[in-house]
Amino acid sequence: MFKPFAAAIALLAPMLLASPAGAQSEVMKLSLRYDGKLLVKVFDLRVEQQVTRTGYSSSARFQSYGILAAFKRLDMRATSSGRIVDGQVRPGTFWYKNFGGKTKRAVTVTWKGGDVDMSATPPFGGLGEPPASKAQKLSAADPLTRLLGMTLNASPADVCSRTTRFFDGKQLYALHFANPRPVTPGAREKRLGLVGGMRCSVRFEEIAGFKAKPPGQRDQGLKYGITVDFAQAGQGGPWLLSQVRGKTPLGSAVIELAGMTITGRDPT
Repeated sequence: MFKPFAAAIALLAPMLLASPAGAQSEVMKLSLRYDGKLLVKVFDLRVEQQVTRTGYSSSARFQSYGILAAFKRLDMRATSSGRIVDGQVRPGTFWYKNFGGKTKRAVTVTWKGGDVDMSATPPFGGLGEPPASKAQKLSAADPLTRLLGMTLNASPADVCSRTTRFFDGKQLYALHFANPRPVTPGAREKRLGLVGGMRCSVRFEEIAGFKAKPPGQRDQGLKYGITVDFAQAGQGGPWLLSQVRGKTPLGSAVIELAGMTITGRDPT
């Protein structure tokens, strides 16, 4: 299951400034690093993304440390690629594997020809109650594609006004963004060259592919307010996920953008 990546990317959950306007490039590359903390550092997430006018590719590695590793050892790696149509990302092929777990399951998900196919080695014991439907899968995308979609074509008016659906091959869930308000960049953001800033309230919702649960328990234990900050990588640069805060069953957690490198500008 891909929940650890998704939580790191958009729940709890990557340099310098982009190239100047006169250095327009047909390719934009982003290298992002996030630290996750429960008082002390508990995970590291690194994301590499490349965007052209017609397509994109992403890779990521998520590693757990300390108290989180004591509960569940994670060394997850993932790749994603797809098309860009009219400036919007379209999922193509998504692959991930946890090299640190007992199962070491490898999963491949493909969006193609109006359908979504999944293969897993070893196979899943079940696909949830209920499993995700074809229509639900087609309405969603993998976490790496969704992270890129949050970066491209974003603006202060829309970063906190959307519902985003994720599908990892088995579990399908949504993040509901709302309540946008400006936030002043702090020392960390200024060091990274981030400007502006918008803070969103976020609600997590299980939709399909999970164990059957009462409606009040379909939140992965994230029963308290989650906030997500977006900031811009310099005037005219892409909008990035800057910080996520929330309360988890293990305590208060924070995910922060800790380092980044961007070359080129958004070619879409």
